[in-house]
Order: sequence, then structure tokens, then C-alpha cells
Amino acid sequence: MKKLLVSVIFLLVFVIGVANENPTAVKNYDQYSNSKILISPEKANEMLTADKNIVVLDVRKEPDYNKGHIPGSYQIWRPSFSADKGEYEYGGMRATREKMAEVLGSYGVTGDTYIMLVSAKAEYDAARLWWILDMYGHEKMVLIDGGIDGWKNAGLPMVAETSAKPESVKYEFPKSEDTSKFATIEDVKKSIGDDNTVVIDTRTDFEHDGLAQYKGAFAKGRIPSEYYVPWDKMVNEDKSFKSKEEMEAILAENGITRDKQIISYCQSGVRSAHMTFVLSQLLGWDNVKNYDGSWIEWSYNAVNGNVELEKTSLFKVFFSYMKSREKMEMLIGSLGVWAPAAYILMYALITITCISVLPITLVGGLVFGGVKGVIYTAIGASLGLSMAFLIARYIARKPIESKFGNSEVFKKINEGVKNDGWFILATTRLIPVFPFGIQNYVYGLTSINFMQYSLLSTLFILPGTAVFVLLAGAVASGDKATAIKMSLTASLIFFILTVITKIIAKKSKASVKSV
Repeated sequence: MKKLLVSVIFLLVFVIGVANENPTAVKNYDQYSNSKILISPEKANEMLTADKNIVVLDVRKEPDYNKGHIPGSYQIWRPSFSADKGEYEYGGMRATREKMAEVLGSYGVTGDTYIMLVSAKAEYDAARLWWILDMYGHEKMVLIDGGIDGWKNAGLPMVAETSAKPESVKYEFPKSEDTSKFATIEDVKKSIGDDNTVVIDTRTDFEHDGLAQYKGAFAKGRIPSEYYVPWDKMVNEDKSFKSKEEMEAILAENGITRDKQIISYCQSGVRSAHMTFVLSQLLGWDNVKNYDGSWIEWSYNAVNGNVELEKTSLFKVFFSYMKSREKMEMLIGSLGVWAPAAYILMYALITITCISVLPITLVGGLVFGGVKGVIYTAIGASLGLSMAFLIARYIARKPIESKFGNSEVFKKINEGVKNDGWFILATTRLIPVFPFGIQNYVYGLTSINFMQYSLLSTLFILPGTAVFVLLAGAVASGDKATAIKMSLTASLIFFILTVITKIIAKKSKASVKSV
């Protein structure tokens, strides 16, 4: 009970902190090594008002651009800065320097023009275009912190009318090409097994674990390397970049330090360009490269026998997801209409395996909210505890009996069932002195009726489960009033639960002690 109390108090404190978080704190951009490369939306708006020699390139698809964009900005998308069809056996590679000169000229850009880059998804497409232009020699560039979302959140003006493109000019890059931030497949091959080089996978868990293969790739898996930091670990929930200190701490936790040669990759060099921007510009690290071909090129060569790839076994993937709240949240949240069914099934499987159900219980609130989260969690828990009971009673009774038959848990529960019937069930479910997963199997060895066990178990675990789901839902709500309402409801349930368990503990005839 003490562990439950500590967990609830911790979650309440966290929820209160989230609800009272100050969203108006002023960000200090001087903290970054290149303090001129990233600006706030407000600063960008000031510059656009004062300086006419600025071109804003909105790196989004045309339909998204047409829904609303920065006044005077021009739409540009990946085909404009990617290699033309036929140049490679696969897609996603950068455009040539000559093509980029033509593209910039078509927007009226000269070597002296200041380019502002903005995109969705925390600026990773903007970072890709920055990486290409920086390599080819355009100096005057800046990214808007938070991208188009940051601009919207700042309440700055947006329009839907397409900006008329200016008259084309002949563009020439003011500097010579610099490939110091560019990595080839040969560079990556040489890095494997090199202690002085770090190859970072910046993709999602699904891609890294070999569960997903997106358009353009030729196989599932990853480049042989132990380093993995998803690109979005570098940004806040509002899509703005994290502080320099936070980003360095995340990298250090993953064994990535500035004294190494860094090569980042993703699917096609876009998200890894974002990581390259972070490392080279915001943190000021040297020896940072973006692998342009990334997984598309590597997987193409892998299926042709030229390079090796790694995959995680499905068994390891399954258990890693079962134990990680973040991975479960991402997996379930990505399933759309199938998410509730997947969550219920996953909850049942975790219950059967006797892994702690706390992480996935929190996922229920984070993904589905308070009410739906409680309902889906109750169904999943009921299914799991029922299946474990039936396995112990009818399918694997002998091995389970040999494992738990002489344990103190079994002796106390079995004695309680004989003497008190359903009362011992209420006691053990409401007062978590015995491991939840083990209880389910132990009850299958007793004489308790299955329907009585299943229905009452679900009923008795519901209050405690609701506390955690509601608190997680409060965190995910994003609304202060909703968060407070859910937190108060959870607190009330917990208070009532505490009173009931004390009454049960006093009246219980069974000697229930922690083992």
C-alpha cells in the first residue's frame, strides 16, 4: 500500500506541475553555439517587417501551405531539392548544386538574400533544406523555432492566398561547396567497428526495431550500430528546440559525446539533417555528418548483398514494448481505430506474462483519456486475469502447482478462499500485498468459482486502476480545468479506496502479510 501511495502522490505532484506550468517563459537563444541560426517566431516577424531582402521558404506540401502560411512566404517541397528521377536507383537523395541554384533563382533569391526556413513537424524538412544549402554555399539562413506551429501558437498573422512568385534571377552560390557535413555510404561502412565514430539512428522505434518499412526503403532493419536517438527527442511538445543543456544530457545518456565523429541517418536524410542541425549549429559540435542516402540507400545495398543490416528478434521487441510506457504509447497511438482492441489485447498479454501492468495502465489514460481509458483498461485486465486463471486451472495446472503450490502466497490465498470465500479476493485485490500477476495463477489452483473470481476481481481492481488512468489522462488532456477535474476525481477515489482497505484489513480473518 505504501508503494501505491507514493506512486499516486508522485503523479499528483506531476499533474499539478503540468497544470501550472508557465508557458510564457522567454527563451534565451544565446545559449546555442550559433545564436544566429535559430530565431523565435516573434523575432522573425519583426525582421520581416523591417527588412525587404528576406525570402521565407515554407517547406510543406502545397495543400498544407494553402491552409495557412506566413504572409509573403513561398511554398517549396522535397522534389524541388531532391535528385531527379533516374539519377539514382533509389529516391531521397539531395539535388545537385546546379539544380539548387536554379531553384533559388526561381524564388528571386540572390547570394545576398536572407532566407528564412519554416516547415511543420518541428522543422525537420526545413533542416533538410538548410543542410543542402549550407553544403552548397549559401550563408544567410535561419530557422524559425517551432516551425509553422510555433508561428501559429505565437498568434502571428497567417494567410491562405498563394504568394505570387517574383521574377526569376540568376543565382550563384557565394561560397564554394563544403562537404564536411556530408557522409557517403563508404563513410558509414568504414565507421562500423570504429570506436571513434558514432552512427546514430534518428528514426522511430518502429523503424529501428524492424517493425516498419516505409515507402522507398527496400527492407526492414537498421545499420549495425548501438546508437539510437530519435530526432524528436531534441524538441519540446510545442515543436520548439530543447535547451542546449537538455539536448546534451540526452545525448550523453546514450553514450554520444562531442569528441567522436558523428554520422546520423534516418529514412532519407531528412530527420537526420535535423539532428545534424542540432549537433553542429545548436550544440557547436565538430565532425558531424548527415548520411544523405540513409536507410533507403543502405537497405538497397543490403538486399543486393553489398552491406549488412541488423534486426531485433520479434521476441525481444515484444518484451521491450511490454516494459516501456513510451513505446507502448507510440505503438497503440499509431493504430487509429484499432487502438482500443490492440490496447485491450496487449493489456491481457502483459497480465498473463506477470510483467508490471503499471506502464500500460498509464498508457490507457495518456492515449484514450480518463473515461475511455478506464473502460478499456478494465476490459483488458479482466481478460488477462481470466485467461491466467483458466491456464492455471485447466491447461498448465501441474507446472504452475509445482512452482506456486508450496509458496506462502498460495497457502494464504487458498486458506482464505476456504474460510472467507469472496472476502479474501476483495482483500488481495484491494490491498496489493501479493503480486497481481501471480495472484491470477494462484487463484486458478484454488476451489473458487471462475465466474465469481472473474467478475469480483474486475470489480475490486477497478478503483485502484482508475486512479492511475485518470491521473495519466489528466497529464495528457492539455487542458488545465480537465487536468484538475481528473486529478480531484482520482484523489477522491484513492481516499475512498484507502478507507475501504483499512476496514477490510481490520475485518479480514485471513492473515494477509507481504511475502
